[in-house]
Amino acid sequence: MKQGGETGHFECDSLTVQGCYWIHHHRRDHVVAKGRCCHNPLLDPVEGDLDLTPEQLGEIEIATRAKDRSYAKAYGQEKRANPTAKWKAMQKAKNAKAYPQTRANQLKAIAEKTYYCSVCDVASTDAAAQKIHNATPRHIRWSTKGRGSWCEPCGKGFRNPSDLAAHEKRPCHIEKVIKSQTIVAN
Repeated sequence: MKQGGETGHFECDSLTVQGCYWIHHHRRDHVVAKGRCCHNPLLDPVEGDLDLTPEQLGEIEIATRAKDRSYAKAYGQEKRANPTAKWKAMQKAKNAKAYPQTRANQLKAIAEKTYYCSVCDVASTDAAAQKIHNATPRHIRWSTKGRGSWCEPCGKGFRNPSDLAAHEKRPCHIEKVIKSQTIVAN
């Protein structure tokens, strides 16, 4: 195959076409580049032994999936570290689509107390939020030393017994105690 002069025609012994975008009409043996051009190689025969056992095919599939996962993880980490404007826009669009369902799942988890801390009496939206809560100083303090002095009617904890005594003298505490006693009496 050769390019004919200044006309831009490609010539071979089977046909003559104009422009390089029509090279894919040539057979592979007509192209000098031997596959490094824009023709479609799907019709070419596959070289190699493809008589593989089901076990070998399974191993190949597992290796391919592991490679795909590691590639996707590395790609995501790289994009989060050095985001482009296009990637940010794509992620924002994905998040906007998924937000209503995500928020519904979070509210359901709070209502059902799926991720619940009985020490602090706190329901979290998901496992990640529960993990963050478990690392807070309040949770660590309450799990190791207990809640300390606690006012049941107000639902408040105090580090020192003297803080609880001062709280019990305040009008807001007295009002809540009176309300709770009238509810119990009725």
